[in-house]
Amino acid sequence: SVLLVSTPYIQISTDLFLRPKIQCQNDFIEYNSTVELTCSCKGSIESFTWTNDSKIIEPDGKRFTVKSKLTITDVQRYDLVGPIVCTAANSLQKESSAKFNLTVYYGPEDVTIKTSAPLKFVPSNSNFNLTCSASSKPAATFTWFYETKQIQATGPVLTLKVIEEQGFGHTLGNYKCVAQNDKTKRSVPSTAVQFSVMEAISGITLSGPKGILIADNSSAKLSCQATQGNVTDRVWLKDGKPLSPDSHVKFSNDSSSISIEVLKKEDNGEYICQLSNSVSSKEANFTMVVVYGPESPVVKGDKEVQLKTRVELTCSVSSVPPAKIIWKLNGTVIPGETKDTLIYNNIEYKHSGTYTCEASNELTGKSTNSPSLSVTVKENIDEGLSDGAIAGIVIGCLVAVGAAIALFFYCRGKVP
Repeated sequence: SVLLVSTPYIQISTDLFLRPKIQCQNDFIEYNSTVELTCSCKGSIESFTWTNDSKIIEPDGKRFTVKSKLTITDVQRYDLVGPIVCTAANSLQKESSAKFNLTVYYGPEDVTIKTSAPLKFVPSNSNFNLTCSASSKPAATFTWFYETKQIQATGPVLTLKVIEEQGFGHTLGNYKCVAQNDKTKRSVPSTAVQFSVMEAISGITLSGPKGILIADNSSAKLSCQATQGNVTDRVWLKDGKPLSPDSHVKFSNDSSSISIEVLKKEDNGEYICQLSNSVSSKEANFTMVVVYGPESPVVKGDKEVQLKTRVELTCSVSSVPPAKIIWKLNGTVIPGETKDTLIYNNIEYKHSGTYTCEASNELTGKSTNSPSLSVTVKENIDEGLSDGAIAGIVIGCLVAVGAAIALFFYCRGKVP
């Protein structure tokens, strides 16, 4: 009490008070707690006012009671987002408390799992992981489960490495996380995600015969294998086109190998095997070389050629490896000519005659001669009428015939 005025006749005094303080005793759990905030202030107080973020808090007759104590039943996290201030006043003084922030614990809610890749099958040893999230205050802690078995892992992220190290993931199963809040004592499970860990295919090889393969005499077997990974599908290609089993090409029961009992020249080419599973695909190739021939050599070129011009004759023959060629003129070997094309840059009369080519294959030991081609060297070549000239003659004849017919009918009409 402070004496303000003192005379023999009048004495006036009043109580001054210190700045009020907001006090609370307990932790508050959303939906389960009643909040009681006390505006503590010594002195003669005539009124208390509570504000939330500068807005006056009014009693609602249900959950909010406003006096020197602010009471909220079944408190929710959004009731008092703060800052909260209480103001004490009398007729001579008005003081406000320091700003106070109310902490309401809640959750966990909205517990979800996110995957680093939306796959039903996950490659082994990859960077795949699961992340569990929840809305919670304080932050939730997490426990992980595979089906009903607990995985020894802490934190919101579960890596594939941990899953595999503990022997999980080899079969398709459900994974979930459970979020816990130490303050609210609540535990909430997530929706399960389902996947299986599968080893990627690697170390693929396509092996085949190593010796010389002779058409109509040799057999072959191609085998496609992988050192790692569970292969669920095998596809064979030849020269880029799908290869299917038939009477000539036999497939093993699991399609890991193909066999050809008697090779044909058509079996030459590039063979590819493709191995795949749900998380990977690999391929390997093998080039099959089947020796055959020579077959059906033919000399191609003009039968009549002009003197002093450039002339080419070609020996066309099918053979693997390419056949060795010998050219003959009138049955006599032409020295030094061993390519499949015989070229005269300035042909002379002496080059007229019958040409043949002899093709041989050192690996098959076969040799064969082509049919002959007679070539005549002339000073001038009558090339005959061109196509345009022939067409012009035909058109002229048709026009003449048409005119004759028209004249005939015209004259006939004039005869009385």
